[in-house]
This record gives sequence, C-alpha cells and structure tokens, in this order.
Amino acid sequence: MTSEAARARAGRELAGFTPEARRQACIKRQIGTMLAIAALELIAGDGPDSVTATAVATKAVANLKVAVPGVATATDFPPVVVALKAVAPATLDHLKRLVSAG
Repeated sequence: MTSEAARARAGRELAGFTPEARRQACIKRQIGTMLAIAALELIAGDGPDSVTATAVATKAVANLKVAVPGVATATDFPPVVVALKAVAPATLDHLKRLVSAG
C-alpha cells in the first residue's frame, strides 16, 4: 500500500470523529506499533534481547497512559499480547503489570 493510499484509508477510518478522538486514535495506533515492533524483534531473535523489548513495551504503555487515559489495557493490543506471550512470558507479565497498575 502506498503512503498516499494509507493516508486516505486512515482518513476514512477517522471520519466523523471529534478532533480529540482522532488524536487519541492516532496515539493509540502509534503505541500499538511500538509494542508490535518489540514483539517482532523478539520473534525474529536478531533484534534487541528481551530486556530491551521489555523496555520498549514499558515506554509504550507509559506513553499511552499519559496520552490517552483509560485505554491502556492488555486487551487494547490483542495481536501483540499473543505474540509476546508466545516468545517472552516475562515480557507479557511485565506488560500486564504495567497496564493494571493504573
């Protein structure tokens, strides 16, 4: 998908949202991407070790909690949680503690 097509799709997905809801949706997507990258690096095995991936996940959850209060739960990112669970149970446990800590 070209970047122009991706922007058009994102615009259609956010049509009808208030500016604040659009901002929160964009932030949530960015944070989800950070978590997905951490999970993919763990799966690939040639990226950062699990300590670094855990740090990325920690930062992502912290950013999400500040930017969009009330949406940081493990179920916000189910594909990422499944990937993390498959490759790094300690990272998943850490992520769950972060999102449940409030």
